[in-house]
Amino acid sequence: MFSIAICATCTTGDDLDDEVTAYKKGDYKTELKLLQKEADKGNAVAQFRLGVMYDDGKGVVQDYKEAFKWYKLAADQGFAGAVWSWFDVCQRPRRSEEL
Repeated sequence: MFSIAICATCTTGDDLDDEVTAYKKGDYKTELKLLQKEADKGNAVAQFRLGVMYDDGKGVVQDYKEAFKWYKLAADQGFAGAVWSWFDVCQRPRRSEEL
């Protein structure tokens, strides 16, 4: 029962399929737009992927505070990759002081 609840928050839809296509093409502007739409609806996968964009500075200005925010939102829903990434951001020297 618990795993079903987690999976329900991590589902992907057409917008995330389109996001993957945009990523593969290097179209970060479209990727950002699609991820933002889904992340704002609470989609943990989209929240995690936004965190990655901000963490890596791909398609956006690198912003560890913003990465932290999106990783935390996804982690709070039990998305395992986000839990690790959130912890990783917290452990980085100097960066954690900015959070």
